[in-house]
Amino acid sequence: MKRRKQPQQEQAPALPTDPALTRRRLLKASALTAATAGLYGVAPFYGPWKHHHAWAQTAQKKPLTIGLTMDASGQYAASGQEERLGAMMAIKEFNAKGGVLGRQIEAIHIDT
Repeated sequence: MKRRKQPQQEQAPALPTDPALTRRRLLKASALTAATAGLYGVAPFYGPWKHHHAWAQTAQKKPLTIGLTMDASGQYAASGQEERLGAMMAIKEFNAKGGVLGRQIEAIHIDT
């Protein structure tokens, strides 16, 4: 018996051996982008101009304000009062030592 010849099917073109975007190129570009973004993010904090920021000069004048949210009423008022006294004692100790980065701490208490 003779075999019948099958009609030849057209084959898809072969993929190029050197595609424009390989995995290695993608990873290199991603790493370079991340490094560049990181450098631009920290650049304002380094250099000869770091002591001349406007916010660094005005921040020393204002106290650091912290909001305290503790229970002052209801069934947890007793424990909330003790938590508030503990926080105020810690703030008093920090202020006696010169505050945080030279700024005094101020507390605002709000009932939850």
